[in-house]
Amino acid sequence: MSQVRKWGKKILSGLRLGVGISGYSAMTVQGILDHATSDPQNIPAGILYRNTGVDVNSKGFDQSQAITSGLTVVLTTITIALLSYGIKKL
Repeated sequence: MSQVRKWGKKILSGLRLGVGISGYSAMTVQGILDHATSDPQNIPAGILYRNTGVDVNSKGFDQSQAITSGLTVVLTTITIALLSYGIKKL
């Protein structure tokens, strides 16, 4: 295997790891940041809301938030699969 291909695989592997970490944790981080400075005791509720669309404080459900969260997970998975395919073919 040539050095260029070897380095290409390492770069794509690092990119795949970064995409996975940031994509799968994006909604959790957003839920934490929503309440971190103003209302820290509601951080778990914020995480639950950002990941599922369920608001435990008002006992409601936000369908658009659930769709956003679901799409984030699906698109992250697709991106990781494409990067993995690229790594195999390189």
